[in-house]
Amino acid sequence: MTLYYKVGSKNEPRGKTGFAHLYEHLFFGGSANVPNFDIPLEGAGSTSTNGSTWYDRTNYVETVPTGALDLALFMESDRMGALLPAVTQDKLDKQRGVVQNEKRQGDNQPYGLAEYLTAEGLFPVGHPYRHSTIGSMADLDAATLADVQKWFTDHYGPNNVVLVLSGDIDATTARPMVEKWFGAIPRGPEVAPVAAGPVTLSAPVSREMTDQVPVLRISRDWSGPGLNDADAVALRIGMHILGGLSSSRLDNALVRGNQMAVSVRASAMVFEQSSFLNATMDVKPGVDRVAAEAELDRVMAEYIAKGPTEDEVRRAVTSVLSGEIGGLEQVGGFSGKGATLAEGEVYSGDPAKYKADLQAIAALSPATVHAALRKWLGRPVYKLAVVPGVRTEDGATMGGWGMRIPPPKGGRQIREGGENRPCSEAHGSARRARRRTGVSLDRADDLVQRHPRCARPQDRRAQARHGHRLRRRLRGRCPRYAGHAGPHARHARRGHEDAQRHSDRGGAGTARRVHPDRCQPRQQQPCRERSPPTSRRRLRSRPTCSSTRPSPPPTSSGRAGRPWPSWRRPSRPQRTCRAHPECGTLRRSSLRAAR
Repeated sequence: MTLYYKVGSKNEPRGKTGFAHLYEHLFFGGSANVPNFDIPLEGAGSTSTNGSTWYDRTNYVETVPTGALDLALFMESDRMGALLPAVTQDKLDKQRGVVQNEKRQGDNQPYGLAEYLTAEGLFPVGHPYRHSTIGSMADLDAATLADVQKWFTDHYGPNNVVLVLSGDIDATTARPMVEKWFGAIPRGPEVAPVAAGPVTLSAPVSREMTDQVPVLRISRDWSGPGLNDADAVALRIGMHILGGLSSSRLDNALVRGNQMAVSVRASAMVFEQSSFLNATMDVKPGVDRVAAEAELDRVMAEYIAKGPTEDEVRRAVTSVLSGEIGGLEQVGGFSGKGATLAEGEVYSGDPAKYKADLQAIAALSPATVHAALRKWLGRPVYKLAVVPGVRTEDGATMGGWGMRIPPPKGGRQIREGGENRPCSEAHGSARRARRRTGVSLDRADDLVQRHPRCARPQDRRAQARHGHRLRRRLRGRCPRYAGHAGPHARHARRGHEDAQRHSDRGGAGTARRVHPDRCQPRQQQPCRERSPPTSRRRLRSRPTCSSTRPSPPPTSSGRAGRPWPSWRRPSRPQRTCRAHPECGTLRRSSLRAAR
């Protein structure tokens, strides 16, 4: 039995990355009537149940004896129609931890962060295939019980799933059983279609990343057509000739020929609406990087210009067809008959789509493959180099939706993940950013991701509602952000200078909000002549010396003669300044600012 839900990571909106995969894990946590999903099926003779999530779908597979089909249908229908009562905060927290640990395991693999940079380089911010299926740590941390419940009600209805029964069963027997268990489940809302076509870069892009890897890895990447495009089959064979065969073009030239590489590969990873076209070379230790890149580009340019030979096409077609037919010999699982039929219905509206694909592969000619290669690989390329060394990227901050920062007038566009850019340049004025975007949540998420060492736990908790406040906090603590010339940063620096003067006179002044490297204390002044301290937080009153500035007479309301602004509260009782007894009194708020 195979179920394909028509929801994947491409359906995740901003701030909800990783939800499709997270819910796949929750699906195995039991439903209202079945506390444990695996034990009853295994007791009936089922093999291990499993599920997976990808850009376009979420699937669940199990192989059971024919006599246990009624039990399997009941359990699948129960977790489709009665899962929500069993989803608790405890289950959410546990599965969130499992998913985050799975992300860490993948990120810690050699070259594990390269796929994040590839997707970010090929697709713009907001493209459904840009963020990773496993999502970002920040979005997973922010997932609430209400969020995942809404995700279920929006996407897990019977009108958004394809059910395939393959094996010792026929439609006459199966239909009454399916209607018995699934017929009473109400329809869910219609899932809106997503636009996720291929993207052509305006110019070639190069990116380098340092990571703890054994050898230098060089890759060339493009986005390609979806699986229903006429060129999809030809590109699959063309990339197989380039680096999929054991005697591929790259193997013969770079591994066996000049021996500049220890391994090479090329492939077309095709999805419903787009594909990833990739060619990779692992450079042999001791080989010059510039020479290796030049040789890789030369081999690929020659292949794109001249195309494959008839012999290469025949060998690639035979290899691919053999693999496809071998997969169809299996009944269940992720690549058997059930999955093949389900994918045809989900992606193309035709369960027999695999037959047309096999015929198209067998009929390919060198000219057809050559035309597809020139069309799609002749566009600007995304170049990525993973250099051995100390890891400089943090996988916890990668894989999310990403965002584009509105630049100041006359400035340049800053994207998430930019390196060696001042914080003030990346974020600009807080007021201008809010006025242009109207949203603080996304900017706060971006700040937390780009400045994890400066952001405190309370900053992360506040990011969902107070992005502008978080920006002010980071201006005060981040060494790069403290150089911003905005009004809040100037107030923060001024407050630190006053605190520093107070500390020099014996007070308990400390620089808590502004990095000390950015602060230039003013020249010490006599106490009675100094300017009143200011800080980012507006003071309730200004410090005064009682001997030189008597307090105004109180009004009928008990406050000073001049009314307080609406945003101020009445001042608290005054206390004596321990550091400067001759000053008389200072208000508590002023002492707090000095500290």
